Amino acid sequence: METCPSEVSKEALSYTHTHTHTQSKLLPYCCQEAWTCPSEMELHFVFHTHTHREQSNSFDTSCPCNPGYSRSALLSRVRVATSSTAPGHSCKSQRGKMSVALPVRVLSLLARPGYVHKPPAFGLNTYIYNTVKLPAPAIAARSRERRTHRPPRGLPQVVPPSSATMAVARRDATPTLLAWGANSYGQLGLGHKNDVHLPKAVKSFLFNQRCIKNITGGGGHSAVLTETGEIFFCGQNKDGQLGLGHTEDVTHFTLCSSLCGCPVIQVACGWDFTVILVGNGQIFSCGSNSFGQLGIPDISGRCTIPAMIKSSQDKIINIAAGLRHTVAVAENGSVFQWGIGMASQAKRMCQGKNIPSFLRAKEPCKVPGLENVKVRSVASGSHHVVSLTDDGDLYVWGNNKHKQLLSKDFVVLEPQKIEAHYFEGEKIRRIWSGWTHLVVQSETEKVFTWGRGDYGQLGRSEMPCEGQNQERKGSTEHHLKQSSYAPAIVSRLSDASEIACGSEHNLAIVGNQCFSWGWNEHGMCGNETEENVCLPQPVEPLSSSELLLIGCGAGHSLAFCFLPSLDITL
Repeated sequence: METCPSEVSKEALSYTHTHTHTQSKLLPYCCQEAWTCPSEMELHFVFHTHTHREQSNSFDTSCPCNPGYSRSALLSRVRVATSSTAPGHSCKSQRGKMSVALPVRVLSLLARPGYVHKPPAFGLNTYIYNTVKLPAPAIAARSRERRTHRPPRGLPQVVPPSSATMAVARRDATPTLLAWGANSYGQLGLGHKNDVHLPKAVKSFLFNQRCIKNITGGGGHSAVLTETGEIFFCGQNKDGQLGLGHTEDVTHFTLCSSLCGCPVIQVACGWDFTVILVGNGQIFSCGSNSFGQLGIPDISGRCTIPAMIKSSQDKIINIAAGLRHTVAVAENGSVFQWGIGMASQAKRMCQGKNIPSFLRAKEPCKVPGLENVKVRSVASGSHHVVSLTDDGDLYVWGNNKHKQLLSKDFVVLEPQKIEAHYFEGEKIRRIWSGWTHLVVQSETEKVFTWGRGDYGQLGRSEMPCEGQNQERKGSTEHHLKQSSYAPAIVSRLSDASEIACGSEHNLAIVGNQCFSWGWNEHGMCGNETEENVCLPQPVEPLSSSELLLIGCGAGHSLAFCFLPSLDITL
């Protein structure tokens, strides 16, 4: 046995990467290996060459845990320090293997920022993995996993209106909830009621072990859903739409404690009410019930604590909220609707016609005309609904004032299919809806928009915004009307991983960049102005963010980001 030198050859280690978990079920960032959660305070040392060292003596610089680093650069940052005189400290070096009889200290500054670990280590040291027992204080920061957010091609999926529902993995960057836009009721959660024209960090939201799963908004309120099924609300509350048991506006995100025993999987916000879907398929609602939008006929006026909607035995898997109506999809593909907001408009526009019962219902009523298809998800505008089937087809109904339903009728009283030729023959994968415009993504990730476009909400170059270029707008009024009615591709949004729609503005994630466009009266496009945005433009304050989760209210925007440094106004 040779005496262990004070500094073991860097060649002996090749590359040290430490992964630990502290009460976390997340997988480590690299290699996608199955790791044991260290309830016994186990620490894994990875001697990592991406392939076994016997196969290659070089580092794979494309390895996700080693971006842009050469082998020599990494090795120059790895040290094993130990005492050469300490009794029992001995090692045997052979082609990079060594055994350390007593604990030594591993000093490693790893390739990714923030991975700094200095735990004691001892035991057999091989090329690939070692597991050693450590006391609790030696546990280092948990590693992060970056997941792919985009669903497989060809599978229909919906993001509820004004929300984005991807599970964001936690990484070694600062988790930051951001908000901007209209704030008359404190819906940004910033502690005041002034509009904000640039993304601003919501410092009052305590992340701790929480990771945000869903962000959404309504007419004047916001909701944040965590991975653990908790909901936090803020904003307008005069009708109890925050579900907090009172009717005072709230300017900081506040936990809805009445649902703590029911893990929430989705939340949808209407104008003055909120609908909540829990894990067992039941629905709760709170807020105004003046149009029957809560689905609980026994409640008159308002409801300040979420109440369960008594419907059929069908398990609900997806919900959407309009201005004053609610839509839900059952596991078997059936669709239910309640709230008379759509019927009120239909009566005015369809004199002498019989209004279907599902448009007049104040409790869940099955939508007819969908018996031969299986609907998987829905999105809702102010007075219309769009549904997506398993086959990638769209069915729409409701108000058609801006031709967003692609029908000649002013009101579509029953579900009508939108033919695939509008989308170049492609099937649809995901759908979103603003109040009067629609956005869809096809199976090849093309993004189509149509409907109302005078605020720039369609994101097309031929669509002049209200208040901008009035001369051109007047000369192309006829062209504007014609072009807005038909779906058209927005090339800047190709390959978008997420889209969220407010009332007349939108957000999108393309690559790792956040884009905004449309109505901007309250600064919800995040460009420090109040001028409408006709084409999707990057939200510059978010350019340094690593991951994004986005959501919209009627006139405000929200994002959850992992920022290496805060380049935003605090």
